[in-house]
Amino acid sequence: MKYGDFDTSHDEYVIHRPDVPVSWTNYLGTKHYSAVVSHNGGGYSYYKSPPVWARHPLPPERGAAG
Repeated sequence: MKYGDFDTSHDEYVIHRPDVPVSWTNYLGTKHYSAVVSHNGGGYSYYKSPPVWARHPLPPERGAAG
């Protein structure tokens, strides 16, 4: 199934359908500042060390109950 294509004139991949089978995520950063952005525009950023939940799939308050 095709979700997008590569635009050679701009050297970028263009997503035409946002319903991709898994999240496409970009990790950006320098030594002190980092960010994570998903294909649909969601994400977060942090200065220096990421919070513990940023290294795990879900924050503790969003995880399974119990």
